[in-house]
Amino acid sequence: MKRGIRNSIILDDSIERTVVKTHSRFAEAEQLLETLNSWSEEEIEELPELYQKKAKEYQSLLQDGVE
Repeated sequence: MKRGIRNSIILDDSIERTVVKTHSRFAEAEQLLETLNSWSEEEIEELPELYQKKAKEYQSLLQDGVE
């Protein structure tokens, strides 16, 4: 196999692994955000202050996107 072809195959495999890893991270993030969106105000109030703020911001963004 010529060096150029071999390097191309290695690069293609590397790109594929990166795409799969990125897709997996997006899927995990989407699942976490869906869970967060299902939390009640009481559950959010139990979080540390920074997380409360971010949870409320996210829920507000979702509400704005739905309307």
